[in-house]
Amino acid sequence: MEETTSSVIHKEAYRNYYTTHFGKYQRLDPADTLSYYGVAFSAALPPDKTARILELGSGLGKFAYFLKVSGYTDVTCVDISPELAALAKEHAGVEVRVVEEPMDFLRTQPENSYDRVFLLDVIEHIRKEKVLEYLALIRRVLKQGGILHVTTENIASPVGGRIQQYLDFTHEYNYSEVSLRQALETAGFRKVEIHGQPEYFYGIRSVFYWLARKALYLAYRVIYEVERPGMVNPVIYSKELAASAVKETN
Repeated sequence: MEETTSSVIHKEAYRNYYTTHFGKYQRLDPADTLSYYGVAFSAALPPDKTARILELGSGLGKFAYFLKVSGYTDVTCVDISPELAALAKEHAGVEVRVVEEPMDFLRTQPENSYDRVFLLDVIEHIRKEKVLEYLALIRRVLKQGGILHVTTENIASPVGGRIQQYLDFTHEYNYSEVSLRQALETAGFRKVEIHGQPEYFYGIRSVFYWLARKALYLAYRVIYEVERPGMVNPVIYSKELAASAVKETN
């Protein structure tokens, strides 16, 4: 079937993602975020260093580099951007497999083959009508008891619902913790846990920023309670959400 003009343009946006967007604010040195990944993901990693790990949407290879430094030996990284894959190889020393369509890649993978799947800042780039199928394909390739880890912009955040959503042309849909949980459970995942981005301090200024955020989040919670009394309201207001979801048969 011949590709539509919109789908061709959509793919082109990802092929040149670093040049047109990502590279304007992301550093190429992967080691600069090792401390962040250590805080955010150390507890999520399997104790077995030979566990099979799949990262979908590897970007500059920063998380893959973190996994390599942490001693994991069976990591598969996938991205649709040749530009990002080349930069990940050059600057992080990690191999990223370039695929035309990640969903097609998932269909080629054996069932029950991965211990962990990481979808970090990717789900907001997936068109809404494809999200549930995408998640179901991830669930299919996970082993029983395997875990999917997702991070994404938080639509309930003071910046996630406005700045983060619209700064990137390739963003398709943003989530609150309520809608993200709904999507994961609809796709068949269980034991869904969602929390905000981790707090870590790097000086006295960061403490003031933390206090300011806490005051702002409290104000948001009051506004939601006033405007939507008795309704299901978000309670996480950090810029990002982090979710874990387990594949279980029952």
